Amino acid sequence: MKKTFLLIVALCVLAVPAAFAQLRADIGINAPFLIGIEAPNLGAEGESVKIPAFLPIPYVQLAYNFDLGQINLGVGLKAYTAIIASMLYPVAYVEFDADPITVSASVGGGFYAFLVLTESIADFAPLIIPDVSINYRLGKSFRLGLGALTFYFSEIDQQVFPYAVYFSAKFTLDF
Repeated sequence: MKKTFLLIVALCVLAVPAAFAQLRADIGINAPFLIGIEAPNLGAEGESVKIPAFLPIPYVQLAYNFDLGQINLGVGLKAYTAIIASMLYPVAYVEFDADPITVSASVGGGFYAFLVLTESIADFAPLIIPDVSINYRLGKSFRLGLGALTFYFSEIDQQVFPYAVYFSAKFTLDF
């Protein structure tokens, strides 16, 4: 009887947040203005290599969002596209909303689908993409901000540290 009661309580605890979750779509553009690589033996005296860049990259993220007041938690899929090629991967995020400023941190990866005009590939990969951003909200759903991301390969001894710092503009839509 005690085990049955604990099982019912555990199921209720897991089901209640799902009942209050909603679908969320982020549609936007990230425009890196600095791409770099930190490596111990790269460049003169181990300095970093920095590449100025400005190439807007559109993306869409669909997530199951749990609104906990000022904190939002979510899990979903994120896709970056370059029109002829796209990359899709799972993502999880936490977001702190101090109106009108929003700070978010996400991590994605582990599985990837690459969609190219002539070929599509889906596979598991040891690549993790952490991303941190800060945004200023203009209106109910439009946000402008700055962010940074990197790539981490879990199966190799990573000697290099690639990163990108970007401007972002996005619409956040709750359904």
